[in-house]
Amino acid sequence: MRWRFQEPKIGDLDGFQNTDLFGYAGFGDWLANIVGGAEDEPVVLIDGDWGSGKTVFARQWAGVLRERGHAVLYFDAFAADCQDDPFLALVEAVYAFAEKQGVEGELRAKFSTEAAKAAGAALGLGLGRLALDRVGLVETVDEVREAMRSDRTRLKGWIESATERKRTVATFRETLERLAQAVVSATGAESRANAAAAEEPGDRGRLVFLVDELDRCRPDFALGVLERIKHVFGVPGVCFVLVTNVADLEQSVRRAYGEVRARTYLEKFFDLRFRLPDSALRGNGAGVFVERLLRTFDLRVVASGYPIVEAFESLAARRGMSLRTMEHVARNILLFASCPGRRFLTAAEPSGVVVSAMRVVDPALFKRLRRGEVDEADAAVLKFKVDAVMGPPRPPQPGRFGTEREVDEGLHEMRERCGSHSWELRQAARCLNTFDL
Repeated sequence: MRWRFQEPKIGDLDGFQNTDLFGYAGFGDWLANIVGGAEDEPVVLIDGDWGSGKTVFARQWAGVLRERGHAVLYFDAFAADCQDDPFLALVEAVYAFAEKQGVEGELRAKFSTEAAKAAGAALGLGLGRLALDRVGLVETVDEVREAMRSDRTRLKGWIESATERKRTVATFRETLERLAQAVVSATGAESRANAAAAEEPGDRGRLVFLVDELDRCRPDFALGVLERIKHVFGVPGVCFVLVTNVADLEQSVRRAYGEVRARTYLEKFFDLRFRLPDSALRGNGAGVFVERLLRTFDLRVVASGYPIVEAFESLAARRGMSLRTMEHVARNILLFASCPGRRFLTAAEPSGVVVSAMRVVDPALFKRLRRGEVDEADAAVLKFKVDAVMGPPRPPQPGRFGTEREVDEGLHEMRERCGSHSWELRQAARCLNTFDL
């Protein structure tokens, strides 16, 4: 029995082949044309909702870029945020990627040397924190004064060495540019040669730094990545693509800096912003993912001519569930299917789908239903039933405004078809609640 959805295995050059559940290939090709055809190196942001499949898209799209002769460095920011400062995490990622691509050892050694020099200039001395730590350890006024004099001396030297620090960072950037050229040359030569032989317009090969999971990082690390990209790592030949949820990133800005104009603050860090198509969360996209989930969990059940997949698909589309939310609902359906008390229910699979979705989407309503505090006359419960039988929302038709008539018809139909199912729905909720800890 499986309890986790198995993400598709995507090879480095697979692209969207055989794994494009939601029809993202067209969007990916268009985006690759923009990145590959740019004469400069724009910072690109791809915005997607939580649980909308951003990581799978990023891995698919990376294959398209590689096929076009780009070197793609996939950087999982969330996995790297155990580092104190993102500068070191980014440097480590670049060095490891260059080594993997077979870049000559001398150039890699030069890069690591310049990175070590630039680390001090990029990170700063942290004089204020150093002084506070020192004051916390001293016991006399004289020692406090001595600590302050020492810090003033260090600060004077820090100011006087500003030119040297700038030179150090500039040298690091030059070395990074050379390293990027070497990486692209090593990885994309064959693709560009094939394009030239076919007399096709080829992309200008570059190192695409694909930054994923930024919205899951702790706020200081996430913002530090953006700042290092802008001020240190943005060099010719390196294009950064940020795959993230902008709303969550804005929350990171507010947690770090208080109530500021978060969106305005973030806009200075990227040049182009795109929205991941929401086809995964509505209509046929939701149905495709539901079927894949139920196959993964081995739940191909049909009761009394009422397929589970149709009820689940309808609820997912009408409730706007994210892919991750759908996965949680599927696990609850699996729990319901294995519930010992289910043998006392008749034709209860539709009720099982409804209460499984309710338990995830509206746990307070689920609790009230389990306790017998609501019945089929309750508007919120009835709306869940309607959402389970109405099917995915239809596209707007010319001359139609709103969907009130459709909903009214659905409510009437639901009263006729499921008016006697209150007991089953409540029993299904109680059955599922067996697994509450």
